[in-house]
Amino acid sequence: MKNLFKFALCAALLLTGTSAFAQTTASDSATTTAIIVDLLKINATQNLHFGEIFSPDSTVTAIVTPEGAADDSGGAEWQSELLVKQAIFVIEGRPNATLEVSLPLGTYEVTNGTPAEDMLVGGFAATDADGVPIIDEITLDADGAGIIWVGATLTIAEGQPAGTYTNTGGLLVTVNY
Repeated sequence: MKNLFKFALCAALLLTGTSAFAQTTASDSATTTAIIVDLLKINATQNLHFGEIFSPDSTVTAIVTPEGAADDSGGAEWQSELLVKQAIFVIEGRPNATLEVSLPLGTYEVTNGTPAEDMLVGGFAATDADGVPIIDEITLDADGAGIIWVGATLTIAEGQPAGTYTNTGGLLVTVNY
């Protein structure tokens, strides 16, 4: 009987010890996911062009609207408005994404190669392709596409010398997620 009692006691201790050990370890797994999205791209497909403007008798401004129209409210007189064009930027990115849009701050110069004759471009304004003003952001469509139209104001000095004035890097438009 003594042996039977010892055997029962050992069996109980072994079962209790195994049971306690099994409860101290647990594990589970989690799903790992990565979403790869298309790179954000922006491409200038049309350059800003103020057209052919007469040299003024006093300082004036020539305005190209984001829709590409010549606005003479600043006193400029166009010889021809045929060349007047807004800048157009095409964007590709994540469908339905809202992007921050940054236009140039302040002004930049256009030059004919003679620094004393440089003119200033500023007053940048933008709309989307539907003519909705863009203040700080644009939402891409379901295909991840968007268009930004940009207009600006050119300041022309009294007696501005005739010539072609350009700047190849001043009109920088930045978009980001």
